[in-house]
Amino acid sequence: MKNCPSCRASNNASAVFCGVCGHSLTSNSGNPFSSNAGNPFAPPSAGNPFATGTGDPFSTNAGNPFATGTSDPFATNTGNPFTTGTGNQFANGGGNTFGYGNQRGYGNQTGYGYKPPTGYQGPVKPKNKGLRIAAIAGGSVLLVLAIVVGIWFFLEANRPLTVEELLELGEKYLLELEYEQAIEAFMKVIELEPMNIQARLGLAEAYIGLERYGDAEDVLLEIFDIDDRNRDAYNALMSLALRYSNIRLYDDAERLYLYLLDRDRLDSEVYIALQDLYEVMGDFDRMARLFEDMRNLGLEEYILFGEVIGRVIDASGDSDEVMPLFNVQVSTHRNERYRRNLRSDIDGMYTTYLRGGRHEQSAERDGYIPFRQEIDIIANEVMYMPTIELVPIPARDSTSIGAVSGYIIDSITGEGISGATIEVFDQWQRKIDEITSGTRGYYEYSNDAGYYNISGKAEGYNDSRRILAVIGAEEKTNRNLALTPILEDGEIRIILTWGQYPSDVDSHLYGPLSDGERFHISYRNQEVRENGILMAFLDLDDTDSYGPETITIYNAHENGEYSYILHDYTNRNNNRLNALADSGANVKVYVGNEYMREFNVPPGLVGNTWHVFDLINGNVIPSESHDWDWEDFWDE
Repeated sequence: MKNCPSCRASNNASAVFCGVCGHSLTSNSGNPFSSNAGNPFAPPSAGNPFATGTGDPFSTNAGNPFATGTSDPFATNTGNPFTTGTGNQFANGGGNTFGYGNQRGYGNQTGYGYKPPTGYQGPVKPKNKGLRIAAIAGGSVLLVLAIVVGIWFFLEANRPLTVEELLELGEKYLLELEYEQAIEAFMKVIELEPMNIQARLGLAEAYIGLERYGDAEDVLLEIFDIDDRNRDAYNALMSLALRYSNIRLYDDAERLYLYLLDRDRLDSEVYIALQDLYEVMGDFDRMARLFEDMRNLGLEEYILFGEVIGRVIDASGDSDEVMPLFNVQVSTHRNERYRRNLRSDIDGMYTTYLRGGRHEQSAERDGYIPFRQEIDIIANEVMYMPTIELVPIPARDSTSIGAVSGYIIDSITGEGISGATIEVFDQWQRKIDEITSGTRGYYEYSNDAGYYNISGKAEGYNDSRRILAVIGAEEKTNRNLALTPILEDGEIRIILTWGQYPSDVDSHLYGPLSDGERFHISYRNQEVRENGILMAFLDLDDTDSYGPETITIYNAHENGEYSYILHDYTNRNNNRLNALADSGANVKVYVGNEYMREFNVPPGLVGNTWHVFDLINGNVIPSESHDWDWEDFWDE
């Protein structure tokens, strides 16, 4: 019986392999599974394929390339595959395929021991030595590089920032709204460079972000000590003044604006900003003084506001007696932000400044129907509004229906226009009715007490409009409307209308002649000709109230200068009355086939003359002075 050296099972004496585990039961020389010399799989005892015997490539003795003992493959002792000791595959020791135990040594085909099986490649060769050395060297380089980079980062983190870096950091904080950090960065710049303007501008912006407006102003003013003409600081102060205005620090805003004007007296932007400020403040006295300064400096074109003057009266008063209304709330606005609320004085007068453009105006007082209308304001002009006639609220025991009547009149002939169309609109410009004029142009209209706009139209005429005040249980007469025939190109027509008193208001026109002299059109001299060509003509002279009275310039001198004046002929001997002011006089100007503009008599005018406008190089310019020496009228 044979015992298996591996599993200890009993086998027949003639058995070559164990019947249990298949282990070889032989031990003769040359058996590839035995334990004799040269068997790479031999165990310390016979038949162990993982043994550590001589030549075993997986063992720990000489020749084992993976061993950990004295034959450590990375060491230099015996068995190291990179040395020349015994068992080194590249040396001459045992197990070296080129030394002992190789094909020509012990245990090979020609000698004792093991014959390698077919396909066997010999012991596993270790990795290339050069690659291993390169790996070690590369690791060392990386380690050194890491150390260098670490040192650089350490030094960089502890290096003081430059001025440029601090400025960039401060700007970054401003964008992120981190104002405290921005202040710290800009202050460090100023410590390094006390004259740095950019840092002060950033510092001021940070202060403004924190609402530290006084500190911001101080920093900006310091810049002028460094650069007296610095425009960035100037503009920043402009922005700060606007900020003051927006948060209702009006005095501070005005103080800054005036400081900037001291530095640049002709800066139109500051004048515009001051106009906005005074509008918000409602301080029209300061605005008036500002406009005076601007005109003296030749900056009229930057005046954005027109002065508005008007009066409110009781519509039910007699024609010969004007009844001013006190304490009427007169409001004007173009949006909710720019609303003006005024109160009429004892004479029914109100005054304000409005930005150029269209505005809605209203007037209200207890006991009266509220009034509204749209008005057009021209910048840099004094605008005299049509007199507002407030209609009393009808008594409960009285009818609310009232009536108005009048004539549609040809402004050249003074004759009524029959068949003219009269469109009626409410206060919101919604068309509510349409009537037609009858014989001699007469019309009549009745409706609830209130306010109505009428527009007269006839073929061959320019349209014309007016406001009607309808009073409950009353009829108002002579609410006339003058239409002018359409003009030829280049012709200019001036039409005057007024109320019942004074009965005679005269139109006067002065103009140029080719020889340099000036002509005077009036009721005394109704036409002027040059070389037989009609230049100007008093088309219609009215002497018994209402008008119209009409003058036409048929051939105007291109570069001529004309003046148009009204004279209260009824009160020609008394220059201290306000009869002309109470007349409700209205002047309309037409050029070609278009309505150009109109003028209303100044409600506070004292005297019997009114210099209405000048016509210079084709431009209609309101007169700044209403006075005129009436004796000049007779200088022929």
